[in-house]
Amino acid sequence: MFRVLFGLIAAIFMISALRAVIGSVARLFTSTVFSQSTPSNGPTMRPPTADPASQVLRRCAQCGTFTPESTTKRVGKSEAPVYFCSAECLQKSAAKAS
Repeated sequence: MFRVLFGLIAAIFMISALRAVIGSVARLFTSTVFSQSTPSNGPTMRPPTADPASQVLRRCAQCGTFTPESTTKRVGKSEAPVYFCSAECLQKSAAKAS
């Protein structure tokens, strides 16, 4: 009976020691792998240029693409201006009109 009890206690200590060694090796491995792949000052995030929810999307009159109003080409100063997503669409529309 004493042998069985001693064997169980020894097995518990051996498993705990093995688990500690494997855990420390895994931590060492992950710290070396991730320290090489990420910059030393940590990950950087690009600051938002504008609140995306506040940007108004305008539909291009030529191709139908929706783009933010800040990047569109606006033609006309009336109550209903025409918006184009790019200079190419503006040129295509001008060529089609003439």
